[in-house]
Amino acid sequence: LGYAWVEGSVFSDEGESSINLLPRCASYVKLKLLSVTEAGDHDLALCEVTGTGVWDEGTGSVINLAEGVSPTPHTPISALYSGQLREEGII
Repeated sequence: LGYAWVEGSVFSDEGESSINLLPRCASYVKLKLLSVTEAGDHDLALCEVTGTGVWDEGTGSVINLAEGVSPTPHTPISALYSGQLREEGII
């Protein structure tokens, strides 16, 4: 859809690490992988949500949200949804 990956930083108890991010997403979810299980012709990953964030245009990175804080809701006009992508034949 025209956005290139950008390098971002993630902070955790283990310190800082770099990851690749897609910029300008409606929201971000940080996950901790708990287990992977075979599920027929694919794998099922069970994860714990450890953080959420939103894109900050000013810094060009993700700002982590405090626990219990929700990102601003988006409408189908301001964010892509899987239903819209299916209608367009993208997925």
